[in-house]
This record gives sequence, C-alpha cells and structure tokens, in this order.
Amino acid sequence: MQEEAHDVAIEAARGAPAVAGAVASSLTLNEWVAVATGLYILIQCLYLLRKWWREEKDWSHKEHEYGHG
Repeated sequence: MQEEAHDVAIEAARGAPAVAGAVASSLTLNEWVAVATGLYILIQCLYLLRKWWREEKDWSHKEHEYGHG
C-alpha cells in the first residue's frame, strides 16, 4: 500500500507543472484540447510529408539505378 501511495505521489508531481500551467493560463480546457488536436494534426501532416518524400526519393533512386523498365 505504501508503494502504491508513493507511485501516485510521483505521478501527481510529474503532472503538476502541466496542470498548473493550464490553470494559470487564460485558455479553457476545451481550448487546450483544440490546441493539442491542432498540434497533433500538424505533426501527423509533417510525418506523412516526410514519409512521402523519402518514398519518392527511394523510388527515384531505384528507377535511376535499374532503368525505366
């Protein structure tokens, strides 16, 4: 039981700065969720563009190496 209480206290301490920052700012929780969703979508778009770029680069390299057909 002591170990569980200790683990809960540690996790609460880790989350405290984020919660304090959210409370201290002028954004509501709904606005924070919208901001986080926007950032997540932006990161996913950047990842997909990077993936497409690498696939195109690899495909072009293979086409050049092996010819057009």
